[in-house]
Amino acid sequence: MSQVLGPSELGSGEPQPLEARIRRGLRWSVLNQVVGRVVTVGLGVVMARILVPEDFGVFATALLVVNVLLGLNDLGLLLAVVRWPGNLKVAARTATTLASGFSLALYAVVFAAAPWFASFMNSPDSTWVLRVYCLVIVIDGLTTVSHGLIVRDFLQDRMAKSEFAAMPVGVGLSIGLALAGAGAWSLALGALAGNIVSAVVITRMAPFRVLPGWDSAAASWMLRFGAPLALTSLVEYVVLNLDYVVVGRTLGPVALGLYLLAYNVSNWPKSIVTDAVRRVSIAGFAHVSADDDAVRAGFHRTFRILAVVSLPLVLLLAVLSDAVIGALYGAKWSASADVLTYLAILGGVRVAVGYVFDLLIGLGRSRLTLALKLAWLVALLPALVIGAEMGGIEGVGIAHAIVALAVASPLFMLGARAVGVRLGPLGRDLARPLFGAAVAAGTGIALQQVVHGAWSEVLLISPVMVAAYVVVGLPWKDLPGLRRARRPQPRGSARP
Repeated sequence: MSQVLGPSELGSGEPQPLEARIRRGLRWSVLNQVVGRVVTVGLGVVMARILVPEDFGVFATALLVVNVLLGLNDLGLLLAVVRWPGNLKVAARTATTLASGFSLALYAVVFAAAPWFASFMNSPDSTWVLRVYCLVIVIDGLTTVSHGLIVRDFLQDRMAKSEFAAMPVGVGLSIGLALAGAGAWSLALGALAGNIVSAVVITRMAPFRVLPGWDSAAASWMLRFGAPLALTSLVEYVVLNLDYVVVGRTLGPVALGLYLLAYNVSNWPKSIVTDAVRRVSIAGFAHVSADDDAVRAGFHRTFRILAVVSLPLVLLLAVLSDAVIGALYGAKWSASADVLTYLAILGGVRVAVGYVFDLLIGLGRSRLTLALKLAWLVALLPALVIGAEMGGIEGVGIAHAIVALAVASPLFMLGARAVGVRLGPLGRDLARPLFGAAVAAGTGIALQQVVHGAWSEVLLISPVMVAAYVVVGLPWKDLPGLRRARRPQPRGSARP
C-alpha cells in the first residue's frame, strides 16, 4: 500500500495537523518510557536484592514463552488496524474476533505443553508459573484492537495513563509477595496484575468500544497484510529470546537468572530511546508513505538523533558493566557483569535495527522485514550454541554481539537502502558521534585504572565519559538545524 492515510473518522471537530499529532504522541511516548523505565529499573533492583538468581531463572522460563508468543499473538492485526484504509469500525470488529480467538487457542496450547517445556528448560518448578503468567497472552489478544486504534490516532497519552495506572499495582504486589517468600511467583503475579489493570484502562480509553464482529473482505485483507508481520514479529522475538533457550537448556536456571538480569540492563538504551519513538514511527511512516522525500528526510533526521542519544548509554553499560551491576544489584549478581559488556553492544544495534524495521513496516514492506529477520535467526542459532559451550553466559553475549554487528546491521541497512534511504550521507553524519564514542570509551577504561569501587566508578567515571562524548562527538554545527526540526512544519511535511 502506498496511499497516505487520512485522519481517523473517530473524533469530532477538526482534526489536528499530522505534524502536531505526531509531536504530541511522541512527547507522551517519551514520558511514558522514561517513567516506566525508572519504575522498572527500581523494581528490578529491589527484587534482585530480595530474590536469588534461581528465582529469576524460573520466571525467565515463563517470560521466554510469553515474549516469543506475543510476537505471533496478534496476527499482525494491530498494525493492520493502523494501516486500514476503509471503514474502521467494520475492520475493528473483525480484527477483535480474529485476535481474541487466536489468543485463546494459543493459550490452550501453552497450558497443555507447559510441563514438557519446563522439563526441556531444566526448570520443572516453572510449570505452573508458566501456565499462570501466560494469561498475559489472552489479555494481549483482547486488547489488540484498542491498542491499534490508539496508535493509529497518536493517542499515546491514553496508553501512558493506562500504564501509569498499572505500575503501583504490579510493583506493590511483586514486592509484597517477594518479601513474603513467594520467589518466582512474585515476579509472575505482579506482572500479570499490572497487565490486567492496564488492559481494563486501555479498553475504556480506546476511541470507541470494540465488540466482536465479522466481515469476510476485511478479514481477508487483514490476514494478508498481517500474516507476514506476525511471522516477522515471531522471528524477531525468537531472535531476541533464543539466547534464553540456549542458556536455560545448556547451563540451567541459575545461569539463566544471571543472564536475564544482564539482558534486562542491556535493554535500557532501547527501552528509553527507541521504544518511545516506535510508538509513533510506524504510524507516522504509514501516513506519509506516498511522499518519498518526506519518508527519507524523516528517517534520516530521526535515525541520526537516535544514534547520538543512544551511543553514550551503550558506552556506559559496556565499559562500566562491573560497576553498574555491583552498585545496583549487589555481589551475588557479579557474574552478570561479564555478559553485560557484550549485551550492551546488542542493545545499541537494536536501537538502529528497530528503527529500520519501523520504516519498512510503515511502508508496507512486511515480506522484506521477514526475510531480514530470518537471515538474522539463521546466523544466530549456531553462534549462540557455540558460545554457550565455549564460554558460558559470557560466550552467549559475545556471540550475540558478533552476529548483531556482522550480520544484522549490514542487512537492515541494505533494507533501508532498498526503500530509498541513502546510506552515504547517513554514514558521514554518524562519523563524528562514533569517534566521540571511541574517545569516551578510552577515557572510561583509562580512569578505571585509578578509580576503584562500584559506586565510585558510577558516580565519577560516568559523567567524565559523557562529557568527553559531548565535547568530541556531538555534531555542534547541526544543533541549530535539529532545534529547527522540532518546530511545527507545514502540514505536508510531516516527519515520523
